[in-house]
Amino acid sequence: MLLPVTSIIGATLAPLVMCCLLLGAINAAHASADFPPDCAPLGPYACSNVQATSFRYTWQPNCYGPPSSPTEAAAVADRRAFITDQKTCSYSIAPATPWRTDGSHVTIVGCQVIVFNGQLPRVDAGTGIETYNARTYNTRHNYRVSGGQACAYTTEETPWLIRSLTLYCPPGMGTASHNGKRYCRGSAFAKALGEPQQCSAVGNPIHSSTGNKYQREADYAVAGSPLVFERHYNSITYPAYAWDQFTAIGKLWRHTTTVGSQNR
Repeated sequence: MLLPVTSIIGATLAPLVMCCLLLGAINAAHASADFPPDCAPLGPYACSNVQATSFRYTWQPNCYGPPSSPTEAAAVADRRAFITDQKTCSYSIAPATPWRTDGSHVTIVGCQVIVFNGQLPRVDAGTGIETYNARTYNTRHNYRVSGGQACAYTTEETPWLIRSLTLYCPPGMGTASHNGKRYCRGSAFAKALGEPQQCSAVGNPIHSSTGNKYQREADYAVAGSPLVFERHYNSITYPAYAWDQFTAIGKLWRHTTTVGSQNR
């Protein structure tokens, strides 16, 4: 029984239509989130969230030490170890104020220099990440001047403990903004290379949004064996891949054992 031509065409186009609708939905969701629609996976640009280092904790005033510490507990231990010695009779250290949450204005003085003057916490507007905050501690150091004397001297201080971090983008990427949010954006990259998805392919194939002509040649393959040798050609390249524009098999060709060949 012969099927009507319209049924044949409908059956042929249905997967393609569904593919395009699905990719369109993915693209819309991607664009409405943290990244614009020209970011991967459908666009040619490498995009990622802004990265943050771990907090470092530093005492102020801090004229002679200790250096910054990786945690608050470590900062307290480091200060105790730095202050106390064989002349120490007792040493106490305890939080005096909490980490700031109300946006209040504070001035932090270091060694005769103002190290911070503004509202706390400091939050990066483009990411919502806290980058700087502070709280105070009360310390009491009871000590003797020399080994034979009584514990007759006491010093009380209220130092600031500062926590801070740095925001950064991965190497080769810079910051950009989308819907009021900051993100990291690189050059057009390998996601635009290689065999285009069905909805993006035209011609031989050519990636419809980038103009990249892709071609794959299988030179060696044995059924049931993982040993293969393929060549992959992309007509466009980007600065991040400039190192392999010229290979032993020709300009803009990569092969199975080329680093990055699977960026096809």
